[in-house]
Amino acid sequence: MNVPLSSMKINILILAAILVLGAAGLSAADMNYVQTTNTSRFNSSSSELYHPQELSLEAFGMGTVQEHDIDDLGHWHHRHFEPGAGAGLEFFFCRYVGIEAEGFSETTHHTFVNDLDGNLVLRLPVGQTGLDPYIFGGGGHQWEPISTAYGDGGAGLEFRFTHCFGIFADGRFVATGKAGNYGLGRIGLRFNF
Repeated sequence: MNVPLSSMKINILILAAILVLGAAGLSAADMNYVQTTNTSRFNSSSSELYHPQELSLEAFGMGTVQEHDIDDLGHWHHRHFEPGAGAGLEFFFCRYVGIEAEGFSETTHHTFVNDLDGNLVLRLPVGQTGLDPYIFGGGGHQWEPISTAYGDGGAGLEFRFTHCFGIFADGRFVATGKAGNYGLGRIGLRFNF
């Protein structure tokens, strides 16, 4: 599926606008949450696993699949799956809205880090279950196999065992300027402070 570059830019701008509007609404809701609880994140109930002003470190395994393999899932070819690993940092300004920066590699032939990107993250913790579905969107730059900028968007799910430790899995679609589009999946650990 060939998407014209101008159409891809319009779709990325629409996604960014939706994320910004959602962030504004969730931020207002979070301000109400902070005012009604009137406790610090360290003094709050132990059942509260997701807090405002939260910093997280993450380590993950990941893999990419080229767009033509996504379009033709009935004829899956294992040789097009590229595994890799990475690390990231998240900071949530309020309970529902944060930013993420990450770097990852599929190959270290020329550069140790193949991709660096940043995303706006919107999350919605589900009560006291420890579950947290989230969506994200942003962009970055890749150096392998060719150097190009890209935009991405996706969704995921985190599960927290405690406030300080959880696991996550997510997937995204990555639209590049010069290379082919692809899907990227991650599974990993988050350490929260």
